[in-house]
Amino acid sequence: MDENGKPFYFIHDNIDKPAHPDLTREYVLGEEDARILPDYPRYAITELGLLYCIEPCKVGRKANRIHVVDTHEHQGWESASLVDAEGKTRRVRIDKALKSMWGCAA
Repeated sequence: MDENGKPFYFIHDNIDKPAHPDLTREYVLGEEDARILPDYPRYAITELGLLYCIEPCKVGRKANRIHVVDTHEHQGWESASLVDAEGKTRRVRIDKALKSMWGCAA
């Protein structure tokens, strides 16, 4: 209870979790040598297939934080849901993004 008699809640599961590292656009594009996807300017991919969101959303669980994009398997291929320049969400295969940016297959 707080000083006004109202219940006080906190997320106890996150007490011992370390803070997320702060990634910068310069680090991702420079140190990681990621390249920006032309059809998806908010995202960059490394030669190893690691996909970063370099222009994060203003709301949500990863708000205002550059982060690695979550991927999933779809029909046997590693995929991610990306937002294109027009704002539409599209499913993109990681191997096709690698081939288009780096000229190699995953």
